[in-house]
Amino acid sequence: MNTSPGVQSHGDGRRLAAIVFTDIVGYSSRMQRDETGTRALAKVDLDQMRESAVRHGGEVLKSTGDGLL
Repeated sequence: MNTSPGVQSHGDGRRLAAIVFTDIVGYSSRMQRDETGTRALAKVDLDQMRESAVRHGGEVLKSTGDGLL
C-alpha cells in the first residue's frame, strides 16, 4: 500500500487522515476595498498552506478563491 508520510496506514487498507478547510475571513469586503492587495495577500497565504500540506505528506484537493480543502 502506498501512503504519504505522516498518514497512518492500517493492515486492512484503512488510512487515518486529517481534513482541513480554510477560508479567509472578510474576503468579500476586503476585495471591495482593495482587490489587487487582497488577491496578493490571499495568494501568499494559500501558497504557504499548499506548500505546508505537501511538506507533511498531504495534498490540496480544491482551491476556490479564498478557500482551500
